[in-house]
Amino acid sequence: MINKPKIIVQNVLLIILIVFLVPIGLIFMWKWKLWNTYFKIGITTLIIIFIRQILVINIIFYGLFIYPEASSIVSHYCFGNGSDLILKNNYLKRSRVIIHHLKEMKVGEKRKIGMHQLEDCRLSFALNPLTIIKNKNSTVIEQYIKFDTSGKTITWIGPIPMPDNIVHVFNCTPYLAKTEFSYNQNTYLDIDPPNLLESNFIKNHKLCKSCSQNNFRNIK
Repeated sequence: MINKPKIIVQNVLLIILIVFLVPIGLIFMWKWKLWNTYFKIGITTLIIIFIRQILVINIIFYGLFIYPEASSIVSHYCFGNGSDLILKNNYLKRSRVIIHHLKEMKVGEKRKIGMHQLEDCRLSFALNPLTIIKNKNSTVIEQYIKFDTSGKTITWIGPIPMPDNIVHVFNCTPYLAKTEFSYNQNTYLDIDPPNLLESNFIKNHKLCKSCSQNNFRNIK
């Protein structure tokens, strides 16, 4: 849930910055030509006030090119109306984690799974945990999106630990994210290969209870 008093304070500070500091700054620039100094002070002030918003917007923007599913999920959580989000299945139907479970599952089975981030970065950034429903001619992947609010859940973006609750600087709304795709035996052969970091993790990590192969349960 958004901290409304905090947002109000931020908006008031922004108004003060625009209404009072800008005219004062213009006077300084006109009289003493302190263009560079005033610009640096203004930019620094804005960054300090809106650092969390800036970080979330950057996650959404740059994620669009690297992890588009995760970008869509964060964007819809921060700015959506709570309606279901239908994810594109281009990558999800080729995820090695998802295909591994589909091979094991029976028709009609419903399974909730979790994973290490480096087992499948693109999938884990978007959906972790997630639910797989194996129907006769199709598979449904879904997750109810509601980010942690305690600050204890961390997502690693490269070497940078990012608390999940940072997104709540905006007025976030929980929702259901899902996708569906048909499958056949060829689906099991079209697996997206791991990247360098994932390959290294898979090669050196011993199978544990948090790995996707073990970290699942069948649900009704």
